[in-house]
Amino acid sequence: MKYILLSLWLLLLSVPVCLLKAQDYGPKAGGNYDYVADAKIDAAIFRGPVYVKYPYTLRGTPYAYSDDFKEGRLRYNSKEYKSVMLNLDASRDELHLRMHDTHLTIVVDKEYVSDFSYGGHDFLNVAGNRSIAGLADGYYEVLYKGNVTLLKKTVQKFSESSGVDVAAEASSLKQFVAKHYYYIVKDGVAVQIKKRGDFTKHYREKKGAIKQFIKSNGLNLLGKESEDMVFSRIMEFIDKN
Repeated sequence: MKYILLSLWLLLLSVPVCLLKAQDYGPKAGGNYDYVADAKIDAAIFRGPVYVKYPYTLRGTPYAYSDDFKEGRLRYNSKEYKSVMLNLDASRDELHLRMHDTHLTIVVDKEYVSDFSYGGHDFLNVAGNRSIAGLADGYYEVLYKGNVTLLKKTVQKFSESSGVDVAAEASSLKQFVAKHYYYIVKDGVAVQIKKRGDFTKHYREKKGAIKQFIKSNGLNLLGKESEDMVFSRIMEFIDKN
């Protein structure tokens, strides 16, 4: 009996120590702190629901750029998590997190996301105290940031058309079609940009200089797929001139 009581007493003493060890995610002295490396699977970012795949075969991808998860960084609940595998579902506007060495995918709780980056792309969560007039809440890619900001919203829209999808052995074609929307944010207000000429509408005092910049740099000859680069260069020119 004494042995059993002694064992229970030792077990109770060990519980707080374990809990403190599992929950000690605070930054440590000496610079950047890698929460994921220290807390591993106990890190707060892994506590979201498991991602449920679409129940049918689809062409294309629901993700902003590709199905591939890339290593990146995430600011979550005011803490920065490094070396995490991320991808943005642009159909559901969800940030997905994949556990290293597994195929388990977690939907990150959007309420606590401030910003993140992966694969050379930087994103901002526009919501709550980060809301911007003229923009719906959601994840936006930051293409340029200076005195003004250029944002891009990618939406993978679900489309179903008639016909036969031989590869999927289906009588209709289900696919994702990417749509891109661009916005200038100035003085806390966003306005949409649909084409190169729209920049001159919002910066009439620089209209001539903008047109000359576009012409001299051949930016009016590039295809639609180059809009990220073209819009970014025009925005930078306006911001610095």
